[in-house]
Amino acid sequence: MESLGICLGASTISLVRLRQEKNTTKKVFSKNQAHEGNPRRCLTNLLNDIDDLQDLKIGVTGRKFRDLLSLSTISEPEAVELAYNQILPPDHQCRVIVSTGGETFMVYHLDDT
Repeated sequence: MESLGICLGASTISLVRLRQEKNTTKKVFSKNQAHEGNPRRCLTNLLNDIDDLQDLKIGVTGRKFRDLLSLSTISEPEAVELAYNQILPPDHQCRVIVSTGGETFMVYHLDDT
């Protein structure tokens, strides 16, 4: 299974394509491009380079441009929690996750629940 993550930032659009193989996740590619005030054109150009887009599971994040897409969305804390549960082994203990985007810096302090 392959998936595509899209981050619609205030100044850039980032894509990452991941492939799930057995118990591991591998990065297929990542791209990052400044949208120069036209995120729709930039996203369209980036997506046009992906031949099998219809076969991918797609996740999108980015508060500012959420209204440009008709997709269901979740908050960044929810996305971090889901990613944590998928990426790290169950016995791994992590107390803090740091998100250092170009526009924001967020720290998630994790509890035992």
